[in-house]
Amino acid sequence: MLLGLDLYFSPLLHFSYLFVAPVLITAWFKGKNSTLLSGYFVTVLCIIGLYPDIKTSQLLIPQLINHLLSIAGIWVAVWFVIRNKFSDRLKFREQEKLDALFENATEGFLITDTKGQVVLSNPSATKQFGFTKEELIGKPVEELMPKRFKSGHSHYRNSYYVNPHSRSMGSGVELFGMRKDGTEFPIEISLSSFITEEGMFVIAFIIDITERKKDEGAIAHHVEEIQNLNAHLEQLVEKRTTELAQAIIKLERTNKNLQENISEKQHAEQALKESQRIYSAIAHNFPNGIIALLDSNLNVIFIDGNELVKLNLNPSELLNRNLTSKIPINNPDFISEKLNRVLDKKQQSFEISIVEESYFVNAVPLIDLYGDVNQLLMVWLNITERKRAEEEIKNALEKEKQLNELKSRFVNMASHEFRTPLSSILSSVTLIEKYPAEAQQEKRLKHVDRIKGAVKNMNEILNDFLSLGKLEEGKIQCKPDWVELNFIIDDVLETMNGMLKQGQRININLPELSENIFTDKNLLRNILVNLLSNAIKYSPEESVIDLKILIIKSEMIIEVTDQGIGIPKEDQVHLFERFFRANNSTNIQGTGLGLNIIKRYLELLGGTITFKSEINKGSSFFIQLPKNQN
Repeated sequence: MLLGLDLYFSPLLHFSYLFVAPVLITAWFKGKNSTLLSGYFVTVLCIIGLYPDIKTSQLLIPQLINHLLSIAGIWVAVWFVIRNKFSDRLKFREQEKLDALFENATEGFLITDTKGQVVLSNPSATKQFGFTKEELIGKPVEELMPKRFKSGHSHYRNSYYVNPHSRSMGSGVELFGMRKDGTEFPIEISLSSFITEEGMFVIAFIIDITERKKDEGAIAHHVEEIQNLNAHLEQLVEKRTTELAQAIIKLERTNKNLQENISEKQHAEQALKESQRIYSAIAHNFPNGIIALLDSNLNVIFIDGNELVKLNLNPSELLNRNLTSKIPINNPDFISEKLNRVLDKKQQSFEISIVEESYFVNAVPLIDLYGDVNQLLMVWLNITERKRAEEEIKNALEKEKQLNELKSRFVNMASHEFRTPLSSILSSVTLIEKYPAEAQQEKRLKHVDRIKGAVKNMNEILNDFLSLGKLEEGKIQCKPDWVELNFIIDDVLETMNGMLKQGQRININLPELSENIFTDKNLLRNILVNLLSNAIKYSPEESVIDLKILIIKSEMIIEVTDQGIGIPKEDQVHLFERFFRANNSTNIQGTGLGLNIIKRYLELLGGTITFKSEINKGSSFFIQLPKNQN
C-alpha cells in the first residue's frame, strides 16, 4: 500500500517517509531479526518507488533527497528499535536477579519509612506474621508486636532515625512478634538503613527463633532447616515478566516523541538502580550468612554477607571465579556434585565446613522464560555454635554413660570383695567358739590367722578406694625430696615378706643403690608395693619373683617379673582401666584398681609403665622414672 501511494502520487506528493512506520511497529515484536528484515524490505520498496522517475528521466533533485532521507530515517529507526530492545532485555535480566534474591530469602525482611510504616516485605516476613503482602504494606510496625511493647517502641524508633546504623535490636532483651491471629512468637531483629531520593528507609532482618526457644533446656539435636524457597518461583517470574512487558508497551504507546521516551526510560533506569541498591544492602547485611549467585559453570556472579568478613574473604576477588577455587571449602568435590544437581533443576540442602566454621546451605535453580537453568541461588547460614552444642551434649552423654558403668562396676565389685572376707571372719569366729579348751589353742590360732588375713584384705581394698578417691579429687600431689633408694627398698621388702605364699621368694638385683635420688618417696613406695603384691597374688606357691632396679644416666628403670597366670591378649588393652580384671583372675581376690592407681602415680612423677605377658608363663612390668623429679 505504501509503495502504491508513493508510485501514484510521486509527481505531486511524496509518501516515502511513511516507510519508517513498519520499522517502528516491530518494537512490539520479540528479537532483533524482525526489525532488520523490516528495514531491508521497506528500503527495497523505497528504491522501487524511485525507479519509475529514473526510467522516465523525470527524477528531480528534491525527489531524490526525499527518498534518501526516507532511507536514512528507516535505518535510524532500525538502530533505535534494536537498541531499545537490547536495553529492555538487560534491565529485565537484572530485575529478575534482584527479585530472586529478595523473594527467595529464607529470613523475613521488612522495609519501613520514617513514619514506621511497612513499604516492602518478602514472602518469609508475610509467612512469619500471617499477613498477606497487601495487608502488610502501609501497616505500622507497632501492629506486628505485642501490646506491652507498643507504647515505648515509637520512642526507640525515633531515636534510631537520629543516629541510624547497622545493629541488633533489643540487646539483652527478649523480643516477640505478633501474628495476624494474635499469637506471639520469639524473634531476633537486625536493623540497617539506606537513603534514596524518596528519603530514609530502614531494613529489618527478622528471624523466628521459636524452635530455638523450645529447645533451650536441652539444646536441640537438629538444626532448623532453612525455610524452603517459594515453590511457585517460576509463576512469579512469569507474572513479573508479563507486568513489565505491559508497562513497556503502555509507555511506548503514550510517548508522543522520542525525547519523552528517552526521559521515561532514564527514570526507569534510576528506579532500577535504587532497587539494586536495596537488594545489595539486604545481601551485604545478611546476618550470620552469605548470599551467592552462580552461573552454569559455578562461577560467582554475585556474593555478599556478614560471614565473608569472618572468613576474611573479599567479595570483589571472588567474582567471575569458580566458587570452590577461592573459598577454602573442606570438601570441594562434594559441593560441586550438589550444585550440578541444582543445575538439573533439583533443589539441594546440605552442610559444609570452611576452616573451623560450619554452614547449612540451601541452593535452588533459577529458571528463565525458556525453561533453562543458567543460574543458581545459594543461601548460607552459619550453624557452628549449634554444631558445637550438639557435640558437647554427645560428649556429656558419653561421660554420663561411662560414669554410670563405673558406678555399676564399683557396686558389683565392692559387694563381692567385702562379702568374701566378712563371710570368712564370721565363719572363723563361729568356729573359735567351739574350741574353748586350752588344748585346742592351735585350732583357735588357725582361725585367728584367717580373721587377720580377711581383715588385711579388707584393709587393702579400702586403701585402694581411698587412693582412687584422693587421686580423683586432686588431693595427692608430688612432693619430691632427697631420699636414699636402698632405704625405700628395704622398707618395701619388709612389708612384702609378710605377704609371701608358702615357698615364694623375691629375687633382688639392685646394683649401686647407695646414691640418693630426688623424688616423692611415698608415691615410689606405693608403686613398688602394688607391683610386688600383684606378683605375689597372681603367682603360685614355690615360685620366684624378680625385682630389678637400674639407674642409667638421668633415668631409673624398675622391672618386676613373676611366674604367674599371665594376662590374656584380648584383655591387655584394658589392663590399666579402673575396676578392670582379666577373665582368668575372677577366682583371685582383687579390686581391679591397683594398676590404674600405679599409672596415675607415675603420671604425677613424670614416669611411664609398659608390660609384656603370656598366659601361664608370667608377666613383666617395666617402669621408667626420672632420677631427679623436676
